[in-house]
Amino acid sequence: MKKIISYVTSILFLTSLQCQIVQNSAEGLNELDFFIHLNNTKYDNVEGSKYLFDEFRPAKINTIKTTHLVRFDVLEHIIELKKSESEIMGLSKNKTYSVTLLDGSNRIFLTKDFQDDNKQVKNGIFEQLHQNQKFILFKRSRIKFQEAKPIKSSYEKAVPAKFIPLEDVFYVSFRKNEEYSGLIKVPQKKKALKLFFGKYFAKIEKLVKEEKLKFDLEQDLIKIFNYYVEIRKE
Repeated sequence: MKKIISYVTSILFLTSLQCQIVQNSAEGLNELDFFIHLNNTKYDNVEGSKYLFDEFRPAKINTIKTTHLVRFDVLEHIIELKKSESEIMGLSKNKTYSVTLLDGSNRIFLTKDFQDDNKQVKNGIFEQLHQNQKFILFKRSRIKFQEAKPIKSSYEKAVPAKFIPLEDVFYVSFRKNEEYSGLIKVPQKKKALKLFFGKYFAKIEKLVKEEKLKFDLEQDLIKIFNYYVEIRKE
């Protein structure tokens, strides 16, 4: 009986805490600008998810003291905010944001401009993985929307619309004097890596082979760029 009472008490506490966050979030909306209402039914009944995580999580936005509940729409590059139990809003892309999750992970997300594969400048959501006095390493998660494919013949099956997670893309920003550069995409193919590292590529390649590092792993990239900024000073 005591276990049941304890469980019910915990549920009531968590529910009360979430309601308090939602209320505080709504009260602090006047501290944020450029809100847009979200009411897009295009992705109803689609398999998978377009979010980095489906549930809303408590977070600090920029320097605002009020806690907000947020989640990240990876497909549309939108930070969604839970204004109330029945209303969800999205932060406009006309302003930059820094979002720190307060769920115990302390993960940091920022909105930044970047060039896509077609050299078009877009605004996206990036997770800051590592920062020191020489460089910052970022990761951009990606999700693809695949349209539904109807049956064309009796030999085929209909393919439902779905969200397909893609490989993460890493970006780096180097510090020069007191400022950091714009985002530079970290390539994966050898030819592109040669151009990226220039005359330092041979040393980088030697390090990668000796320590069996990979260019698509966060901790390996931190080692690689720490080494790169050191040998550039030689």
